[in-house]
Amino acid sequence: MKTKHFFFIFLVIIYPILLAAQKTVANRPSEIDSLKKVLLTANEDSARVGLRWLIGSKERIYRLPYWDSLLADARKYHLANYECKALISLGSIYNMLNRPDDALNCLSKSLSIAENNGYRAGLLPLYSNLATTYGVQSNVGKALDINYKGLKIAEELNDKKFITSFNMSIGTFYLSMGDVEKALKIHLTCLDICREMKANMEIASLLVDIGTDYRELNQPAKAISYYLESGQYVAELGQSHYSAQILNSVGAGYELAGNLDSACWYYTQSYEMSKAIHFSLGMASTQSLLAENSRMRGHFAIAKKQALEALALIRSLKFTKQLPAIAMTLKKIYLHEGNYKEALKAYELYISIRDSVSSEKMRKQASDKEFAHAFEKKEQENKLLAQQNQIQTLQLKKNKSLMFGMGATLLLAVAIAYFLIRQGKLNARQQKMQLEQKLLRSQMNPHFIFNSLQAIQNYILNHEAKEAVKYLSAFASLTRNVLENSRVEYIPLKKEIALLENYMQLQKLRFGNRFGYAINVDNQIDTEQAAIPPMLAQPFIENAIKHGMHDIESGGHIEVAYHQHGSTLQMVITDNGYGMQQNVHAGAGHQSLAMEITRERINLMNKNERRKATFHISDAFPTHAGRRGVKISFSLPLQSTK
Repeated sequence: MKTKHFFFIFLVIIYPILLAAQKTVANRPSEIDSLKKVLLTANEDSARVGLRWLIGSKERIYRLPYWDSLLADARKYHLANYECKALISLGSIYNMLNRPDDALNCLSKSLSIAENNGYRAGLLPLYSNLATTYGVQSNVGKALDINYKGLKIAEELNDKKFITSFNMSIGTFYLSMGDVEKALKIHLTCLDICREMKANMEIASLLVDIGTDYRELNQPAKAISYYLESGQYVAELGQSHYSAQILNSVGAGYELAGNLDSACWYYTQSYEMSKAIHFSLGMASTQSLLAENSRMRGHFAIAKKQALEALALIRSLKFTKQLPAIAMTLKKIYLHEGNYKEALKAYELYISIRDSVSSEKMRKQASDKEFAHAFEKKEQENKLLAQQNQIQTLQLKKNKSLMFGMGATLLLAVAIAYFLIRQGKLNARQQKMQLEQKLLRSQMNPHFIFNSLQAIQNYILNHEAKEAVKYLSAFASLTRNVLENSRVEYIPLKKEIALLENYMQLQKLRFGNRFGYAINVDNQIDTEQAAIPPMLAQPFIENAIKHGMHDIESGGHIEVAYHQHGSTLQMVITDNGYGMQQNVHAGAGHQSLAMEITRERINLMNKNERRKATFHISDAFPTHAGRRGVKISFSLPLQSTK
């Protein structure tokens, strides 16, 4: 886990709370003073309540007693509109205080008032806050549902501000689910709209979002540019939750640029600001950033103290999504100290929390909501078109029945065609996701994980620290890369070779000197530019080790070779095991599984490529009387990472 993930979690979990709180840009002190003077002379109770609400909104007052008092007066004088607004403000503040249950209680009451009194426009800020509350509670389905409900109303009312606000929130969800390119597209579109509206608070938020998008896409120069640009809005927003978050983004920009001291200064300013305004979530996230920054600067004692303080605060707040980040920092610190037992505990904490969140489920929910919204929008357009056709038919007074029938048939055909196209895309996406899951299970099965960790544990118990660290690093790198690469179609050949190296090192750790291996690449191949589907070779290498060499004590050998022939990349995997004889090779079922998954991957790849990929399995040494081995030959269209 790199430093970027601290900031990423801070962005995804906390910032929607801040954005939902109050959208009004800071006003000039003279304007607020004028409102206060009018309040002193106001005679009517309704006017006084309205002025107090306006002052609290413009001055961004976060004190609970202020809004509790305003809510009591709104109820006393039967001002349902301001009762609804006061409850929304209270819900926002409870979200900031990490009290989502209280926030949900206030917002639910506000929703009931708005619906009973027909405050349709008032539903927009209410839905924005409700989506934030459900997001804090990790109820992704509810949060997305509320966002799309709000977006529908905003589009019907042509409210650009809230259309942008809901799209920003949806983009943030895509970022948290790992669909960074889609999140970036949404955020860039929203930024253009906000610049036109001169909505500075939203601009500042989007600059941070876009900086994080580019950071996740490994484009540090662009990330730095957007992070640093957000810093110009700190003075305008004053001492607030917004400014604390922006200071963290500026610090992240300097950290990306390699200026760790400047990054530390900005993180410290953010921490002090969060502390001054009693923003506990902000303090927890920023303390995590400071701990990793101190570690990177070599101040391990300070880093350890900060990390443990952050961990205690995170646990007290039940801020579980921050735990993987701080756990990874602690692991690195303990490894530096040589405390491998605590390092392993920290790493186990990181794995347990990280794996408890299902990104695949979140992506499916987001896809379903997006499809439903698009289909409903298209249906509304079709209904409008039907009404227009009907009006034209009545005006012309000719061929009434024929024209109506044709129009209805056309609309039905459009709706059916649209549904079938969308359903086809969803089916293809589901097929791809299922294949990714099969591939992931075949590459990181529980036995392999358990045996690898057990072997590493033996090194630790035998006090072989260097070997333990070496193989723990290889296992962590392999796990991370397999999880990352299972979601993409192609990776650089250089990255694939490094991944296979890690995998076979770990297998050698398990099986001792039973086999050796070699990876050979033609000199003419540019391993950084050439791209290959990830881990095509791994299932067959696993079969060779576990089954082809199951009775071999030593002398086994596996070779992976890459050759380029024109526009084709040849990959050949050869072993000197027992071969494919059914009476000797005990792993026929595993071989079949590897072949099944590989065929599915090849078929899926070939649907989108003019030049087709193929693979073939044969005896490696057909003339040998004993161990004939296995040879797997892949012929792949040469791809480029550009």
